[in-house]
Amino acid sequence: MQSSYSNRVHNDLNDNSGRLRCWELLTQNLRNFGRQQTYTEAEAREKMSRRFMSINLAKPAEPVGQYPFVLCAWPSFAKQPYINNYRIYDDRVGETTRFTWHPDHEWYWFPQQKPTEVSMLKCYDSVDRRLGLALVVPHGLQGADRASGRAQPAERGGAVLRVF
Repeated sequence: MQSSYSNRVHNDLNDNSGRLRCWELLTQNLRNFGRQQTYTEAEAREKMSRRFMSINLAKPAEPVGQYPFVLCAWPSFAKQPYINNYRIYDDRVGETTRFTWHPDHEWYWFPQQKPTEVSMLKCYDSVDRRLGLALVVPHGLQGADRASGRAQPAERGGAVLRVF
């Protein structure tokens, strides 16, 4: 089975790249696959002075059998150290976050998810960390090794929509 980034427990953005990605979308329209929009730097600063989030909507291309989409609950990993990764694209460098397995993680599986069912996950929140709110939702395309509780890689197609 070939490993891909989606097979690893990860979050698509981190503290740095969440703000940078929003800035790129507002001022440069960089990798925006939706409607064209360009704001001045002053307009972008004004918009980003308020709370904003990156939300992903993910759905499978076909009914899921053996290896469902998984999410990890915020409180179970909030104080865990994480690993920054860099993804190189043709027009920019993106930063993502990976997490290592821990026995205290609280996992949610979505077995038999259908193409009509959508998973919504928060990939970035500009809210002040001191408020204790869930900032991100680590996720991946995983299966569970029920004996050890460890996640196993999976191959699965699907669509993801990212919204700021």
